[in-house]
Amino acid sequence: MPPLSLAFVLAYTELPWREVALAVERGWLSAAAAPELARARRLDEDPVRSAVWKLAELQPDEASRELLGQLAARERAVDEEGVERRWLTLHLLYLAEHPPSDPLPALEEIWCEFGHPAELSRFIRYMPAQDPTLVRRRTVEKNLEALRQEWFAWAQGSRSSWQVEVREAAT
Repeated sequence: MPPLSLAFVLAYTELPWREVALAVERGWLSAAAAPELARARRLDEDPVRSAVWKLAELQPDEASRELLGQLAARERAVDEEGVERRWLTLHLLYLAEHPPSDPLPALEEIWCEFGHPAELSRFIRYMPAQDPTLVRRRTVEKNLEALRQEWFAWAQGSRSSWQVEVREAAT
């Protein structure tokens, strides 16, 4: 599962440094996202010799874990369960807004990464179908196409609530 772009995430939510550290550690954001975010924030919050400025000066391929850890340590602890839910929602939102021709493999990766959330089980091709009409087609290909269409319909109907959920979680 590729990491989300920082620009996409910031369009929906603000990120405390603890959450950035967790997202980088789990691969939800690339390591290059931390210096990129620091460059965007450095003029707003910290003196020139601060960890934010040092992090902002790093190149994308330079290790940022120590500086990110320093920034995260200044903040209060995050609710990891809430953070995971927000990142699950962000990944689903990204997949809904940037759909590949076959979203089922990406959905399976998201499903595995986030602990097999029940709401996604119905889109996993080897899980029991919640709607038996989805698997009554004549061929496997037709069954999979029905499952893809079910995902697209569900994602379209869920997008606005996902956007609200992510924005509310940030406050």
